[in-house]
Amino acid sequence: MCRATPASQAADILAVTAIMDGYGGNNARSRIAADTAHVIDPGHRLTALVLAACNLGANSRDMYRQDTPASA
Repeated sequence: MCRATPASQAADILAVTAIMDGYGGNNARSRIAADTAHVIDPGHRLTALVLAACNLGANSRDMYRQDTPASA
């Protein structure tokens, strides 16, 4: 999918792919997507956040915990 995407948009798609892969439990694929996005656009903010979370060992599922009540 990203091979056919212009480089100007590939970092966006790869960053979102990294989040979704992490959420699905595929942390290795998530890291590969985030690293590739970083190579394409080192200043991409979402990629920087994803890489920081990867470096801290965070799993995207942690951001969507169901045991915390939603605020009204």
